[in-house]
Formats: sequence, C-alpha cells, structure tokens
Amino acid sequence: MKKTLLLAFILISCGGGASPEITFTSCPNGEVVKDSFEIKYKINSGKHDIASFGYFVYKNEKFFTSAVLGKEYTDDIFNLPESNESLEFGYLIEKDLLTEENNWRLEVEVIDEESNSDYQVCEVTFLPNDT
Repeated sequence: MKKTLLLAFILISCGGGASPEITFTSCPNGEVVKDSFEIKYKINSGKHDIASFGYFVYKNEKFFTSAVLGKEYTDDIFNLPESNESLEFGYLIEKDLLTEENNWRLEVEVIDEESNSDYQVCEVTFLPNDT
C-alpha cells in the first residue's frame, strides 16, 4: 500500500505542468461596448517545445479566418514557446458597423513535440449598433 501511494505521489509531483496550456488573459464575460477588443492569451509549453499552433476565427457563426503554424516553418517569423516557457499572444477583433450581429469566436489549439495538446475558446459579443 505504501509503495502504491509513493508511486502515485511521484507521478503527480512530476507530472504537473507536463502538457501545454492555453490561458485567456482577456476574454470578456459580457457584451463589449467598444468598437474593438483584443483577446489576449498565454501559451505555457509545459515540459516540451510547442510543435504546432493554430487559431480559428468565426464571425456570426461563419468561418472568418485561420492560421496553423508548425515550429519548423515559424522560426524565422516568430517563436513558439519552448519547454517550460510562457508567451503571450493576442488577436484584435473589430465590431462590424454595418451589421446588427457582432458575435466572434476565437479557438486556439497547441500541440507539443510529444503530441500533448490544449484547446480553448473565447467568445466576444459586441453591443448592437445604435439605430
């Protein structure tokens, strides 16, 4: 019994922070009053370098844009987090002044070199335009 508890303790202690993690540092809880909003998020790599990073943007439930970047193709452009590193990223969205609907959805996914991953979503709704 003691060996089992000791083994469980060692696995829990060593396993913390092993997988990558995405944390939104600015994602609104309610409707946004301003005409633009920057969604900010932090990527913590965990024990391994981030190998792939992707974001997917939807406007009013329709695909708007995306980017999927692998480490081997981004080193000259920007750095993905290496092992035990956190980097902050952002995505600026703007209210569409020509439509009533202004719902945005940002999906972010990362995969490390050992195929561990995280996926998080932030949704932004702007207040309707004045009529």
